[in-house]
Amino acid sequence: MQHRFSRFLAFGFAFLPSLAFGSGTSSVPGPVPASVVRVVDGDTLLVRARIWVRQDVETLVRILGIDAPEAGKQARCPAEEKGGVLATSAMKNLVRGGLLNLYDVRSDKYGGRVLARVENAGGQDVAKVLLARNLVRPYAGNARGTWCKAP
Repeated sequence: MQHRFSRFLAFGFAFLPSLAFGSGTSSVPGPVPASVVRVVDGDTLLVRARIWVRQDVETLVRILGIDAPEAGKQARCPAEEKGGVLATSAMKNLVRGGLLNLYDVRSDKYGGRVLARVENAGGQDVAKVLLARNLVRPYAGNARGTWCKAP
Protein backbone atom coordinates (compact mmCIF):
# COMPACT_ATOMS: atom_id res chain seq x y z
CA MET A 1 0.00 0.00 0.00
CA GLN A 2 2.81 2.43 0.89
CA HIS A 3 4.45 1.83 -2.52
CA ARG A 4 1.21 2.60 -4.42
CA PHE A 5 0.71 5.74 -2.35
CA SER A 6 4.30 6.80 -3.04
CA ARG A 7 3.79 6.31 -6.79
CA PHE A 8 0.60 8.38 -6.63
CA LEU A 9 2.43 11.18 -4.85
CA ALA A 10 5.30 11.12 -7.34
CA PHE A 11 2.83 11.39 -10.21
CA GLY A 12 0.96 14.24 -8.56
CA PHE A 13 4.17 16.02 -7.65
CA ALA A 14 5.48 15.93 -11.21
CA PHE A 15 2.26 16.93 -12.92
CA LEU A 16 0.67 19.37 -10.45
CA PRO A 17 1.76 22.51 -12.35
CA SER A 18 0.17 21.43 -15.62
CA LEU A 19 -3.05 20.44 -13.87
CA ALA A 20 -3.23 23.52 -11.72
CA PHE A 21 -2.20 26.11 -14.28
CA GLY A 22 -3.01 24.46 -17.61
CA SER A 23 0.51 25.08 -18.85
CA GLY A 24 0.90 21.65 -20.43
CA THR A 25 4.33 21.26 -18.85
CA SER A 26 5.42 18.25 -16.86
CA SER A 27 8.40 19.99 -15.28
CA VAL A 28 8.55 22.24 -12.22
CA PRO A 29 11.37 24.77 -12.48
CA GLY A 30 11.64 25.28 -8.72
CA PRO A 31 12.81 26.01 -6.23
CA VAL A 32 10.66 23.47 -4.44
CA PRO A 33 11.53 23.41 -0.72
CA ALA A 34 12.06 19.92 0.66
CA SER A 35 13.46 18.13 3.66
CA VAL A 36 15.36 14.87 3.68
CA VAL A 37 13.50 11.91 5.13
CA ARG A 38 16.16 9.35 4.22
CA VAL A 39 19.18 8.91 1.95
CA VAL A 40 18.44 5.83 -0.16
CA ASP A 41 21.79 5.64 -1.95
CA GLY A 42 24.34 7.79 -3.76
CA ASP A 43 21.86 9.18 -6.27
CA THR A 44 18.42 8.84 -4.62
CA LEU A 45 16.74 10.56 -1.68
CA LEU A 46 13.39 10.19 0.02
CA VAL A 47 12.13 13.73 0.64
CA ARG A 48 9.12 15.57 1.98
CA ALA A 49 8.45 18.42 -0.45
CA ARG A 50 6.14 21.41 -0.25
CA ILE A 51 4.27 21.34 -3.57
CA TRP A 52 1.49 23.75 -2.71
CA VAL A 53 0.34 25.88 0.20
CA ARG A 54 0.20 23.53 3.21
CA GLN A 55 0.53 20.56 0.83
CA ASP A 56 3.52 18.31 1.42
CA VAL A 57 4.28 15.04 -0.34
CA GLU A 58 6.81 12.37 0.46
CA THR A 59 8.48 10.99 -2.66
CA LEU A 60 11.69 9.48 -3.95
CA VAL A 61 13.95 11.89 -5.83
CA ARG A 62 16.59 10.60 -8.22
CA ILE A 63 19.33 13.21 -8.63
CA LEU A 64 19.24 14.51 -12.19
CA GLY A 65 22.27 13.82 -14.37
CA ILE A 66 24.24 11.34 -12.27
CA ASP A 67 24.60 7.60 -11.78
CA ALA A 68 26.03 6.22 -8.54
CA PRO A 69 27.41 2.74 -7.98
CA GLU A 70 25.10 0.32 -6.21
CA ALA A 71 25.70 -1.01 -2.71
CA GLY A 72 24.35 -4.07 -0.93
CA LYS A 73 22.56 -6.79 -2.86
CA GLN A 74 22.41 -4.71 -6.06
CA ALA A 75 26.19 -4.38 -6.32
CA ARG A 76 27.69 -6.56 -9.06
CA CYS A 77 31.19 -6.79 -7.59
CA PRO A 78 33.24 -5.69 -4.56
CA ALA A 79 34.47 -2.55 -6.35
CA GLU A 80 30.89 -1.42 -7.02
CA GLU A 81 29.89 -2.22 -3.43
CA LYS A 82 32.75 -0.08 -2.11
CA GLY A 83 31.90 2.78 -4.50
CA GLY A 84 28.23 2.58 -3.54
CA VAL A 85 29.04 2.81 0.15
CA LEU A 86 31.33 5.82 -0.46
CA ALA A 87 28.77 7.62 -2.66
CA THR A 88 25.97 7.01 -0.15
CA SER A 89 28.14 8.28 2.71
CA ALA A 90 29.04 11.41 0.76
CA MET A 91 25.36 12.01 -0.04
CA LYS A 92 24.50 11.73 3.66
CA ASN A 93 27.14 14.34 4.48
CA LEU A 94 25.98 16.68 1.71
CA VAL A 95 22.35 16.68 2.86
CA ARG A 96 23.08 16.49 6.59
CA GLY A 97 21.24 19.75 7.35
CA GLY A 98 18.08 18.14 6.02
CA LEU A 99 16.82 21.14 4.03
CA LEU A 100 16.97 21.14 0.24
CA ASN A 101 15.72 22.95 -2.82
CA LEU A 102 14.62 20.93 -5.83
CA TYR A 103 14.85 22.35 -9.37
CA ASP A 104 13.73 21.12 -12.79
CA VAL A 105 11.51 18.48 -11.17
CA ARG A 106 10.04 15.99 -13.62
CA SER A 107 8.57 12.54 -13.79
CA ASP A 108 11.03 9.65 -13.87
CA LYS A 109 10.67 6.96 -16.52
CA TYR A 110 10.50 4.24 -13.86
CA GLY A 111 7.57 5.77 -11.97
CA GLY A 112 7.28 6.02 -8.23
CA ARG A 113 9.90 8.76 -8.11
CA VAL A 114 10.83 12.06 -9.69
CA LEU A 115 14.02 13.44 -11.20
CA ALA A 116 15.37 16.75 -9.94
CA ARG A 117 18.43 18.89 -9.59
CA VAL A 118 19.09 19.16 -5.86
CA GLU A 119 20.78 21.91 -3.88
CA ASN A 120 21.60 21.42 -0.22
CA ALA A 121 21.07 23.99 2.54
CA GLY A 122 24.44 25.56 1.72
CA GLY A 123 23.45 26.11 -1.93
CA GLN A 124 25.70 23.36 -3.28
CA ASP A 125 24.51 21.43 -6.33
CA VAL A 126 24.68 17.87 -4.98
CA ALA A 127 25.35 16.28 -8.39
CA LYS A 128 28.22 18.65 -9.16
CA VAL A 129 29.89 17.96 -5.81
CA LEU A 130 29.61 14.17 -6.20
CA LEU A 131 30.90 14.37 -9.80
CA ALA A 132 33.86 16.56 -8.74
CA ARG A 133 34.75 13.97 -6.09
CA ASN A 134 34.57 11.16 -8.69
CA LEU A 135 32.02 9.27 -6.59
CA VAL A 136 29.42 9.18 -9.38
CA ARG A 137 29.47 9.53 -13.15
CA PRO A 138 27.27 11.43 -15.58
CA TYR A 139 24.06 9.55 -16.31
CA ALA A 140 24.25 7.95 -19.76
CA GLY A 141 20.58 7.24 -20.44
CA ASN A 142 19.53 3.61 -20.72
CA ALA A 143 23.06 2.27 -21.21
CA ARG A 144 24.16 1.38 -17.71
CA GLY A 145 27.88 0.87 -17.64
CA THR A 146 29.70 -1.28 -15.18
CA TRP A 147 31.49 -0.11 -12.07
CA CYS A 148 33.40 -3.40 -12.01
CA LYS A 149 36.91 -3.55 -13.34
CA ALA A 150 37.81 -6.24 -15.86
CA PRO A 151 40.31 -8.77 -14.43
